[in-house]
Amino acid sequence: MTPLRQRMLGDLRIRNYAPTTVACYIRSVAEHEKRVKLSTYIQAVYALRFFYQNTLHGRIEIERIPLPRHEEKCRSF
Repeated sequence: MTPLRQRMLGDLRIRNYAPTTVACYIRSVAEHEKRVKLSTYIQAVYALRFFYQNTLHGRIEIERIPLPRHEEKCRSF
């Protein structure tokens, strides 16, 4: 495990994140681009925001890692 991943893991545990959230965040930051469901993508965005803000102590604008827009479903009347 890389030192950076160990730091992020420690940061997540210090903040008392749930074990499943820790596993998802670590996996999301480590994985490369692939086709995923919208909910998985949103989870990856939150993981990256945590990584940059808390582990790297970087100041990033929230808009730099945007959440996707939800598509409105057509309603049939």
